This record gives sequence, structure tokens and C-alpha cells, in this order.
Amino acid sequence: MTNLPTPRRGLALLAAAFLAFVACQIALLWLDPGAANSVDFFQRAYPLAPDKAAFLTVYASQLDVGNDGFIPPEVDCFLSRRFGASRSDAEREAIVDFLVGREAAYRAAFSFTSCAEPVAAVVLKRLNEYDGTARAAALRLIEGLRRGRPLYHAVIAEVRDGERTLREAVDAYRDWWTGEGDWTARRERDPLVHWRRGWKESAG
Repeated sequence: MTNLPTPRRGLALLAAAFLAFVACQIALLWLDPGAANSVDFFQRAYPLAPDKAAFLTVYASQLDVGNDGFIPPEVDCFLSRRFGASRSDAEREAIVDFLVGREAAYRAAFSFTSCAEPVAAVVLKRLNEYDGTARAAALRLIEGLRRGRPLYHAVIAEVRDGERTLREAVDAYRDWWTGEGDWTARRERDPLVHWRRGWKESAG
């Protein structure tokens, strides 16, 4: 058996205790992301993560396992504040990709209406990076920001029924975004105003 000098043994015990604590917090975050301790751990760990996109990708998986995919309200508010304060394009894109992923699972965020315009701008910038499912979710996210509330299990009726393509819907939103007026004026204009049915919400 190795006999460490007393100071080194004490440091080793402290390090082991710290690692055990971190492991317990990670396990709790995985099993119950909505728990208060899990939320606190997320808020402490996220700013230290060097790769925010990778961190949020793993966190999304944890939400799917332990919280039925829903974003805890405290994390929702935290990420909204981070988006508003961040000067990093990479972090803002990571947060938007996370939001689009939650939208694709019909698990919308609620706190981003306070920074709706810049969020919508990043979503539109990243549309070409998404596949069809994520692109439809991205449009649903933008529409929720425009209306000031998330859409509930919403689809574009014409796209769902094959009357129009998702590409046409994307083009309509890009035309809407580049039209005249500021965000307040844009919010009053329906990007699908010339479509017969447009967005339809359902009970799930």
C-alpha cells in the first residue's frame, strides 16, 4: 500500500471528494435536469465550457432522457440572458441551434421574446445549415418570436398537405425579413399573408 505524505494524502482526498461531487452532479443533471441542483450546476458549468455548441448538444440529450425534452424555466431564462449579453457569434449560434432542436421536438423555449429580433436574425442566417425537419422548426421558432409566444404543435398547412414546398415558406420569411420597417413593423406583417391557410396549431 502506498503511504503518501500527510499533505499530499490530504490533497488527494480533497481531489477525490471533488471528483465524486462533480460526478454526482453530472449524474443528477442527466437523470433529473429540472431539479434545482441540476439547474444550478448547469448555470455554473455552462460559462466554463470552451465549446458551447457541444455542451448544449449533450444537454439536449439529457433533457430528452430526464425531462421529457422540456427546457427548465430557469435554464430558459439563463440562456436568454446569455444570448442577449454575448458578443460571441459562435455562442449565439449554439444557443439558436439548441432552440431549433427543441422546437423540432415541439419543446419550445419561452423567454426569448425579450431578444426576439436578434434571435430571429441568427435563425434566418443559419437556415441553410439545417435539414428539412430543423428548417421547419426554425420557421416555427421565428413565427413564435413574431407573435410573442411559442406556437403549439404548429405546422404550415400548405407544406403539410403538399400544396407548397418548405423552400417557398423559407423564401416568404426571407422576403418578410428584408422588407421595409423595423422589428415592430415586421411583427405586424404576416410572412404568409398571401397563403390561404398558413400556420395551424393543434392540441398535439
